[in-house]
Amino acid sequence: MFKYSLRPLKEKDLDTVLRWRNDDRIRKSMYHDEMINEKQHHQWFKKINSSKTEHYFIFTIDHKDTGFVSFKDVDDKNNHCYWGFYIGEPGSPKGSGSVMGFLALEWAFQQLEVEKVYGEVLLNNEKSLSFHQTFGFCKEGHFRNHILRNHKYLDVIRYGLLKEEWIAEKPKVIKKLAERGIDINDIDTDFNDLRS
Repeated sequence: MFKYSLRPLKEKDLDTVLRWRNDDRIRKSMYHDEMINEKQHHQWFKKINSSKTEHYFIFTIDHKDTGFVSFKDVDDKNNHCYWGFYIGEPGSPKGSGSVMGFLALEWAFQQLEVEKVYGEVLLNNEKSLSFHQTFGFCKEGHFRNHILRNHKYLDVIRYGLLKEEWIAEKPKVIKKLAERGIDINDIDTDFNDLRS
């Protein structure tokens, strides 16, 4: 059985995250699909390191760095935030993305104590559209011709998940994970080390 957890992004992770982020498989699903150079990447890390409204994590499977999770635009007044994520390592075990999503949402609602998590997905990214729906997210907006990519406009779908919706959906998600052979006891939801 695998052990799954999140840990804070550190400077030592930058080479790995840059490799993931510049991978064609990941870039094509991003708002900004340009290649990122090392200097830009280090400037980004310096900026986010001092931010109070952004949180970044590495998702690990048996201590192997596997994916990336971000929470941005954390609004303490209105209690919502924007999330982003990807599995960086190709060939990761089946269900890795679902476990990462589960952990990320648990952290957001338990530790950030937000009322809502929202995300935006390119309309052509069917996998991510389905992923959000599986976790109980509701479609909140359809931004037409929102992103220009290779001289072609793409639509963006905005999703939102309320805390009460997550509480209702969580048992179904756990059941689906169990059907894939993933034991909830192997998912580390003790977030003491992740407190900001």
